[in-house]
Order: sequence, then structure tokens, then C-alpha cells
Amino acid sequence: MHAKHETLGRHRKHQRDPDWKALYRKVRPRVERKLAHMMRRKHGGRRARVRGCERVRHDFSLLAASINLARLATLGVRITRHSSAD
Repeated sequence: MHAKHETLGRHRKHQRDPDWKALYRKVRPRVERKLAHMMRRKHGGRRARVRGCERVRHDFSLLAASINLARLATLGVRITRHSSAD
């Protein structure tokens, strides 16, 4: 038996819940689409632009951050600073 057999069974049972399935079906396409956008050739596609696991991880994180910022800008999210009156 696998060391986490009980945990896996518990999660499989939870995934049979109709509410969980409905939420999963609602969220999954958006997540998959965003991953597909990140893999487009414009962003380097599936090839790493750098060498080494650590550098690839950092490069991918930077790519994800830039896509998130672009999305926030598209949605019109703005930062407002409130100064405290002393």
C-alpha cells in the first residue's frame, strides 16, 4: 500500500461530491486556458530560455507574474494609496 493511501481515498471520496464536481467544472477550463496562454510561442512556448532548474523556475515565475499584471491592467484594477491623517 502507498504511504498516503488513506489520504488518497479520502480525496477520491470528496471528488465524488456533486458540489465539488460542479465547482471543478467551472474553474478547470479557465485554469487550463491560462496555462495554454503561458505556453504560447510569444512567451517562449515549451522551451526554456535559460539553463538550470532554478533559473527555469524563476523565469516561469516571472512569466506568470507578468501575465497576471497584464490581466489586472485589462480588468482595470488600480492601486490607490490612502494616507493616514495624524
